[in-house]
Amino acid sequence: GTPEKPILITRLPGERVRLMTARKKTVFHVPEGSLGITFRGLELDGDAHNDHWTVLQRSWWRVNDEVAGAWNGFRVDGQHIIIEGCYIHDFNQKAIEVSQGRYV
Repeated sequence: GTPEKPILITRLPGERVRLMTARKKTVFHVPEGSLGITFRGLELDGDAHNDHWTVLQRSWWRVNDEVAGAWNGFRVDGQHIIIEGCYIHDFNQKAIEVSQGRYV
């Protein structure tokens, strides 16, 4: 895509899309060099129903790492990326991690 004509990743009208990923993963990684992408109307579920203090006790130093769920909904390293109208929930770290991304 381009900033003026982005690629659209969305759902069909009336459809409900719920995307999940494996433990310690990210649902969407937008790699460096990606340009002009719009994500619209998606549900991203990290399935990380962990108590904060339990995570700190069991996983902080990666000893007995039993933490459930995914890390991030999006990891963005591309440019001109739009994320709108998405329901992003229950991730261990972030809904959206902008690492090397620009114009997000």
